[in-house]
Amino acid sequence: MKQPQPPDEPQAEDLVRANRILSRRAERYRVDLERLEDMKERQNAILRSVINEMRATQLRLEAKNHELEELTQELRGTNAQLRMTQSRLLASEQAAQEASTAKSRFLAHMSHELRTPLNGIIGMTELLLRTLEQEADRELAQIVGASGQALLAIINDIPDFSKLEAGKLEIDAVEFELLPCLESVIDLHVTRAEQRGLDLILDADPRLPTRVRGDPARLRQVLINLTSNAIKFTPQGEIVLRARVLPGESLEFSVRDTGIGIPHDKLSQLFLPFTQLDASHARTHGGTGLGLAISLQLAEAMGGELSVNSPSGEGATFRFTVDFPVIVGPKVRASPLELKVLVLEQAATSRGVLCDLLVDLGCRAIPAATLADALRLLGEERVDAAIVDHRIRSQEGAGLAGELIAAAGPVAPRTFLLVPTVHLNRVHSLREEGYSSVIGRPFKRSSLERALSWSTRSQRPALPDPPPLDPQVQILVVEDNPINRKVTRHLLERAGYACHVAEDGPEALTAFRDTRFDLVLMDVQMPGMDGYQVTRGLREVERARGDARPVPVVAVTAGVSEDERARCREAGMVEFLEKPLRWQVLSDAVARVLDLNRASSQAGGR
Repeated sequence: MKQPQPPDEPQAEDLVRANRILSRRAERYRVDLERLEDMKERQNAILRSVINEMRATQLRLEAKNHELEELTQELRGTNAQLRMTQSRLLASEQAAQEASTAKSRFLAHMSHELRTPLNGIIGMTELLLRTLEQEADRELAQIVGASGQALLAIINDIPDFSKLEAGKLEIDAVEFELLPCLESVIDLHVTRAEQRGLDLILDADPRLPTRVRGDPARLRQVLINLTSNAIKFTPQGEIVLRARVLPGESLEFSVRDTGIGIPHDKLSQLFLPFTQLDASHARTHGGTGLGLAISLQLAEAMGGELSVNSPSGEGATFRFTVDFPVIVGPKVRASPLELKVLVLEQAATSRGVLCDLLVDLGCRAIPAATLADALRLLGEERVDAAIVDHRIRSQEGAGLAGELIAAAGPVAPRTFLLVPTVHLNRVHSLREEGYSSVIGRPFKRSSLERALSWSTRSQRPALPDPPPLDPQVQILVVEDNPINRKVTRHLLERAGYACHVAEDGPEALTAFRDTRFDLVLMDVQMPGMDGYQVTRGLREVERARGDARPVPVVAVTAGVSEDERARCREAGMVEFLEKPLRWQVLSDAVARVLDLNRASSQAGGR
């Protein structure tokens, strides 16, 4: 057997070198392997962390999912509750609408029922004023008429409070005379002020325009509320309604009283609805607490401002400023009276206002606060007339006028006594004391001018007799209320028309079949057959007998809303009159409808 031979030396070196290379590579592989193992371990750690985080996230998601399921269940319950609430709200809204409709029907019905007696009061008063010749009687009747008109304004305002709250109240823009509007406010409160022993004074700026454009009913309502409120809270003293022109031609109406005043900390509550500043005031003075709230809203609706000033213990002054376009400027007297007039009046405000009125009428006013002052002044200069306050007469006695006349010298002045309007009928007994006549208190420019111009003579022109009845014009009045029938008949006959009356629908249809009428006045609201049904019945009668043209039917109603106008037109009515009927409005409307009908007939004939 051969023995291996040892490699030669160069070959051995190659082997050693190769072995070293392999060793180094093996070391690198080992290091790389360790590094890989380390990386693997780190990756595994990261993976385990990610897995743990994913498991935690999954747990959180499961919890959130459970929470969402619970919220979903709650939301389903909430939605069900909302649907129930919505259903209840819809039912409540429907009930509220039905209640509002019922309220509107009730207010309309009450308005009609209240207007029915008012139609008699206002209509008969107007007829009475056309027959009375004594000025004192006329003034009393005018107060009745003014009171009826004020009550009518209140009735008209029954539906307005809800309109004010909703911002839907309409303000008229019509031409009207300003001073008569203010005087009507005073007339309404005369009796109440007299009963409380208060001076009620109208102080009207002579620069006031004669006619303006605005809403007279709303102006009157604001001033009535303010004046009534002042009287309510004034135990003694005076109430002054003042009207003046401000720079820039704005008008300011103010009501000042000498009452209990308003605490400063209560002023902010004053115009809140249903608010009484003190519960004891409601018990003592009455009222609902709505008047001032309504007045504020009306003032703002007219584009004006309403404010109050009440110094501690000095009463209160309410001011209403507004811009009314001027139609006719201030009244200018053609010829001044040029009289010297002694004014014996103990109240300073009344004395000042009366003297201002006399100056505006072209007189020279000589004021005196006491009888001694008056006698002294009469001894110094001659006067043409003397105006004496009734309270001084009460203090000095029945011989007061005689003393004044004696002190005046050989030319006796005409002597007038200022007496409350409610006592004007005492003029005959007062003449025996030496008074020429009486002047109603609160005094007005017109009555003062009339008294000084005509003295005791009644210069009011006699009223003309009613025009002769025209048998060619036949008017049928359909009205269920006997008072309204009588009023309407009197008004029509005074206007010169022949009038027939029917108290219900069947009677009206019978009369219409038997008689050819030129016009029908139809009450809209009647029991049984209402005005709409009766009018349709009249049209059927006309069609049955072949009438060429329908007889015009004029609706007489408590309120003329657009819905009611539409119903009237649909039934065949051509004109609308609102109760209470006024003579001039009625006669103008009847004449207008008859003229239109005649013109239409003539055009058809051609």
